[in-house]
Amino acid sequence: MNSMIQSAMIALLLVLFSPEAFSSCYTKHKCGHYDQWGAKACKIWQCVPSCSGGNHEDLRKGKCYKNKNCFQKHHCGGHGQKACLITQCTHACKHGLKQFGLGLGDSKCGSNCFDTHKCGKKGQKPCTINKCIPSCDKHLYEDVAKGKCLKPKKGHSVWTSTLASIGEAIRKPGKGCKATLDKLPHMKPGKTLESIDAFSGACVAESSIGFLCGTFKYAGDIFTAMATEGENLKHFSEAVEHAYNSSHCHKLAPTDRSMCGLLYGLSGETTRSYTCVKKLYEKLSKEKGSKKAQFDSKSCQMIGEFAMSVLLDKLAINALGGADQTKRRLIKIAQLFRTALAIQTLAGDQLEKEVNSIPECRN
Repeated sequence: MNSMIQSAMIALLLVLFSPEAFSSCYTKHKCGHYDQWGAKACKIWQCVPSCSGGNHEDLRKGKCYKNKNCFQKHHCGGHGQKACLITQCTHACKHGLKQFGLGLGDSKCGSNCFDTHKCGKKGQKPCTINKCIPSCDKHLYEDVAKGKCLKPKKGHSVWTSTLASIGEAIRKPGKGCKATLDKLPHMKPGKTLESIDAFSGACVAESSIGFLCGTFKYAGDIFTAMATEGENLKHFSEAVEHAYNSSHCHKLAPTDRSMCGLLYGLSGETTRSYTCVKKLYEKLSKEKGSKKAQFDSKSCQMIGEFAMSVLLDKLAINALGGADQTKRRLIKIAQLFRTALAIQTLAGDQLEKEVNSIPECRN
């Protein structure tokens, strides 16, 4: 008895899901065929799938088309062609090809990203982030100065070769600090000071400019130093590399991208410097007779320049006279604070002692 029921069910399934059953479904509802009844696609409650075998549905038009004509019809999906949209063809690319790109109009079909977009190979221009990541093919580096993907010289890695080329590019004239900063609106290394009224608003922004533009002057030296890949610079190099490849920087032009990587990568190293300045001000503002302070643009920039000076010391770049000059900058800031707060000025050795009483201000 059970075997008879099973046989009957199998026979029923064969009838229901046979090609003839599907064919009669499309015929019954007059839909799903490419060349009949206006090529209208079937609704889900009529037939599944919405188009008969060998056809696909154009979702935008609600009609069925022959699969083999889809890529030809929309001029997409072939090798080197743009990838098809979901409203054009069921698949973005023809069989055996892959889609390369972010799908923002720059996606193309091919077997290799660099070959497909004709970038990133030796001697070619680097690929942009919306095409291929990384910007150059394996074992090649992006020469920022030349705007090409090249093979590193013997004994140099891909990243150190990139750093060296950045150092060369940054030294070229015509690239101003302010112009670069306009492209990095969210850069605020001086944000540590924002909790103090005297530094809020414009002064924090000016302080950031002091740091960024001060760093800009020595950017070529910094990149060249990091290209040596000394152990003391490894941490800085990794931070800059991470920022250089981030979404913040990758979309910028080569030289601007390099500065973006440097500034974003190194700004995290300024926290201790700005905390030193913040605590020094808080200490002095509590002295008897102190008044509300006001700082001009130059004074605020000086705070940022101090943070930049500390950073250069860490990088072992003595362009500003080394640690002694950095300490003199901090003592000058202490004098500035005392004047702004209208409290008694101190001699140099006393100011140095006062500065050294704050842990974050010590070497």
